[in-house]
Amino acid sequence: MENIGKFMEFAAWIYDCTLFQPEWQLLSDVFEKVREFDGRIPLDYNIRFNKIEILSDHSLVNVFEKLFEFSIKYGQVTTKVSVDLVESESGSFTIIWKDNGLGLLPEIREKVFEKGRVTGPGFGLLLVKEVLSFSGAKITEKGKDGEGSLFEITFPAENWRHSG
Repeated sequence: MENIGKFMEFAAWIYDCTLFQPEWQLLSDVFEKVREFDGRIPLDYNIRFNKIEILSDHSLVNVFEKLFEFSIKYGQVTTKVSVDLVESESGSFTIIWKDNGLGLLPEIREKVFEKGRVTGPGFGLLLVKEVLSFSGAKITEKGKDGEGSLFEITFPAENWRHSG
């Protein structure tokens, strides 16, 4: 029964993504909503996020909520999540999501974006990957076992901008 519930959540989230047109979202607003979502551990992000907008559907907040849940659940000893950004010479923009938990074993890291690959029948990071793809973004996990998870989310040049 739990598997059916998780599948329904996945299907509903993907369906919702198809209903709304992408809109410009201020990243600092997105991260403040994630902070409100779960206050168990701090979420630190760079002040430069106050001037960055991402073109995405309304589920962008849910993407980072799922990453936050992942950091807490699978990091096991996570006490902090930090988020930074990198602008490339090619114009793309990368959000770097890092926690100080235990990290992933290499054999898990390779399959972390597949259905149920970390534990159980979950769709969490598969969902994250799919929702980000609607914005042309790509996500990778580059952490090291014992040093925490490190996700890099790269948006193409046309899907981000400096605001104000």
